[in-house]
Amino acid sequence: MKRTASVVGCALALLVLAPPAPAAARDAERVVIVTLPGVTWFDIIEADTPILDRLTDRGAAAALSVRTAIRPSVPERAYLTLGAGNRGQVRQGDAVASEAYRADEVVGAVSASDALRTIVGSHRSGAVVHLGIAQLHAMQETRLFGTRTGSLGEALARAGIPTGVVSAGDLALEPRPDQRRRAVTLTVVDEQGTIDHGAVDGLLTADPSTPFGVRTDETAFRAAVRQAVGSARVVAVEPGETLRADEFSRIASPEQAVRHKEEALERADALVGVVASELGPRDVLIVAAVSGPLNQREERLTAIVAHGQGFEGGRLVSPTTRRDGIVGLIDIAPTVLGLLGVEKPESMSGSAMRATGESETDKAAALHRLNRQSVFREAFSDVVFVVFVAAQVALAALAFVAFLRRQRWALAALPWLACTILAMPSATLMVRLVDVSRFGHLVAHLMLWTLVAALTIAAQYVPGPRWAGGVLLLGLTTLSFGADLLTGAHLQTNAVFGHSPIVAGRFYGVANAGFGILASAGILALMGIVDLRGRTRAPYWAGAGLLVLVALVGLPPFGANFGGLITTFFAVCVTWLLARYGRVRWRVAVAVAAAAIALAVVVSLVDMTRPAVDQTHLGRFASSVVQGGLPALVRTVLRKGLASVGTLGFTGWTYIIPVSAAVIALLVYKPRGVLRDVIPRHPVLRAGLWGTVVVGVVGFALNDSGVVLPGVAIAHAAPLLVLMGVETVSPTARPAAAAAVERAPVEP
Repeated sequence: MKRTASVVGCALALLVLAPPAPAAARDAERVVIVTLPGVTWFDIIEADTPILDRLTDRGAAAALSVRTAIRPSVPERAYLTLGAGNRGQVRQGDAVASEAYRADEVVGAVSASDALRTIVGSHRSGAVVHLGIAQLHAMQETRLFGTRTGSLGEALARAGIPTGVVSAGDLALEPRPDQRRRAVTLTVVDEQGTIDHGAVDGLLTADPSTPFGVRTDETAFRAAVRQAVGSARVVAVEPGETLRADEFSRIASPEQAVRHKEEALERADALVGVVASELGPRDVLIVAAVSGPLNQREERLTAIVAHGQGFEGGRLVSPTTRRDGIVGLIDIAPTVLGLLGVEKPESMSGSAMRATGESETDKAAALHRLNRQSVFREAFSDVVFVVFVAAQVALAALAFVAFLRRQRWALAALPWLACTILAMPSATLMVRLVDVSRFGHLVAHLMLWTLVAALTIAAQYVPGPRWAGGVLLLGLTTLSFGADLLTGAHLQTNAVFGHSPIVAGRFYGVANAGFGILASAGILALMGIVDLRGRTRAPYWAGAGLLVLVALVGLPPFGANFGGLITTFFAVCVTWLLARYGRVRWRVAVAVAAAAIALAVVVSLVDMTRPAVDQTHLGRFASSVVQGGLPALVRTVLRKGLASVGTLGFTGWTYIIPVSAAVIALLVYKPRGVLRDVIPRHPVLRAGLWGTVVVGVVGFALNDSGVVLPGVAIAHAAPLLVLMGVETVSPTARPAAAAAVERAPVEP
């Protein structure tokens, strides 16, 4: 017990003593957000954009993850998400997002301001009103993110900071309701639907050569920007050019779409210059491509640049991502509030961005490379995952042929297929040491499968029983994932079983699939090593190794996985008790479960005491519960529970579970299970198998990845049991001492 306390104490010390990150910039005079929907870093590199190039060189830049409540990100959802500082939802193309009018404009028989009063009751006075605000509030209730439409505008209004908007995104000079594109107003609208200053019409001129026959009138645009910037301290500006070109690309030929997009970006660049010319030295200009290209099949990371007070060079980073050069759309609103010294509301899940301040040449090219790697990862991982699932199904089919019909060719092939499956997780991580995206899919797959084949061949020549090779591969997986977490988890980004910046479920630490792999492989590897050494009770060094797994998975400097911390702690305790004492009483199991939850709570509270820029999502979750109370906790649990159950219907992991479970039943259960008499003679390894079961079951209950955790656990246990089954049916020659251990009775 003292040793356990020492390990946990050292781990918490690492958490507390982690070096603080630099604070975000503050005390800006004015913040202006210019939005360029559909623009990536590749577009900026290809087009002639001197203003954006200068802002990128002198300011701080990043690849922007534009994930909203549902995929894909489209301008309507993106603007709502930006203004809420949390993932927002609105139906694609829904006109309600663009129901913005001048307050004195006649809508029906009354002014827009009077119409808003009818909808929401009393509201603040303002130059622009949004009549869809009540419907948008109702839409957010269905997603359980706690999103509040207009959180940024509301926080600014309560702080007495005036807001403004310039929207030039309409598709016609006198647009019909379906031609209005005014969702940018959701960036700074307050929760009652008002904006203090701005213009949402009269900013276009006819031009037959441009998408939809209109372009932004630079003279009118300049006047509107000057008025808004002169009257408000936070202004959202939609130049409109890239928005129209992006939407037009869905009906234009590919060649015309490319031409229109490049020309639109160049016109937008000049309009960004108009905005920049109106700002002073203490102002901050944020240029953000809030949504990805609409005509691309694959989603993209987009471009964001911050320039001005506190953003002098380097890349952008935020506590949300903890990755230099990657920030989220939800981080923009907290950044604005931080710059103006306004407290972030509870409903915002994003965090304030800051600049690293480091000089960098060819910043745009490096950020484009990050986007290329992320897009490549999505397609590459899909293929690898299909192969992984297919291999599990093939293993099941081959196992039934081998163990029911005792076909020699099947028995000979099973060890190779089992080791191939066990080699894949570590190989997918190790291949990340090279930027395989620059070689293309064919070469990348050739590199990966060559590495998998080499590991599989090596496993066949490990001395001892056949399953010793499986233990070696499990140990390699544990070491590779563990070493990566110890060194910053850089390989997890864009790894097959790691993080996807495009999906944006997690950006740092270890993902749910990754923690399941590390916990399952680590438990089985440690117990397998003990068993191969002829021990029938786990030694204390094995217990120390199990505690290291807990630290790697759960502590903020490493894995920072809340559900993983509880799951892994419970699993390793069950494993240790079974491997040391042979059984676990129900009262002890309940006490261990309580201890696991208490450990996660303590770690989260310690993380919460650190500065906001240093906190992981454990500390932010603790803060949200402390501030929001029981409703915030219930909302989070419900959202994760629904997400977990939802994975049962569409993920490939669902197919792994039944086929692998069938294999385990074939091997273990009577009357014909070849391992029914063998497993009791390996009590330590049996404890590891039960620990892996706990990883799958408890992981399913506690993580929103749902069926992924049982799938990961069984995908590691089944191949190892198959190797043991082959060894039982067709044993390899091994030393007499090992055979004696095999025949040794189980200790009481």
